[in-house]
Amino acid sequence: MVIITSPLYVMIQWKIKKKWKKPKAIKRWLNLNYYKGRFRYTSNNIKKEYKRIIKPQLKGLKFKWIITLSYQLYYPDKRKRDKGNVLSIIQKFFLDALTECWCIIDDNDDYIWIEIQHIPIYDKWNGRCEITITETKKV
Repeated sequence: MVIITSPLYVMIQWKIKKKWKKPKAIKRWLNLNYYKGRFRYTSNNIKKEYKRIIKPQLKGLKFKWIITLSYQLYYPDKRKRDKGNVLSIIQKFFLDALTECWCIIDDNDDYIWIEIQHIPIYDKWNGRCEITITETKKV
């Protein structure tokens, strides 16, 4: 069993077209509402930054059997959220990172089972999504 800590947002560099202004970092939340309404360039940068953050935690992991992924969200505030919007993007980016790092062969249903444990937990100082990876035997 391995626990990976995934962020709920990433900071990306925003390029400003004016020469005298420096590029600035902008916080981009990982949720479907934000992701589907952005340009491909911004969406791709969000995905690249997420993979850059996750890759050090995946170093050295290699799974031979079917894995079960279990997600637990820790919210930074007490607002109500739609967990499907948050988990859909985190799950997509995380599975792509697992495949890119050669931790799993492919991210289709033959290799992955998914569980979602959603008891809203409030953690003001460290909003995150904990992903628990458990290797199970093939059936």
